[in-house]
Amino acid sequence: MIGGLSWRRSISPQILIDQRDLRSYNLGWLRCQMGVVSQRPVLFDATVADNIRLGLASATQFDIEQAAIAANAHHFVLKLPKKYDTLVGPHGHPLSKSQTQRLGVARALVRNPRFFLFDDEPEASQDAETDMALQVALDKVRNFSTRC
Repeated sequence: MIGGLSWRRSISPQILIDQRDLRSYNLGWLRCQMGVVSQRPVLFDATVADNIRLGLASATQFDIEQAAIAANAHHFVLKLPKKYDTLVGPHGHPLSKSQTQRLGVARALVRNPRFFLFDDEPEASQDAETDMALQVALDKVRNFSTRC
């Protein structure tokens, strides 16, 4: 409560998942089912593999590479000096905006999410090549299973 007033639940608009109100789901379960793709993914001072692994701490190298393949990032990663062991981020190997976004998609995909949340419509600000790569990546993951 703030100043004697409590927050009220909105009546509309309502977000439904499988015809159920979003608020009726267990929050932990719901978070486990989601993959978030930011318009400007943050890459940390770590390897490509470690930046993708941030999506799922238990991800194996195989999982990481499969996520990168699905995100259409694998081909450019293989061209990096140390491939998946190349340091990226603020002090690492420079990547283009397109490459950074693809690693952000791979980070979300490594979780095998049921739902994707796009922060500020990342596909809206991309070049045609990145837009096509993102669409192909999303088409590839229509059949999936979650790990949580």
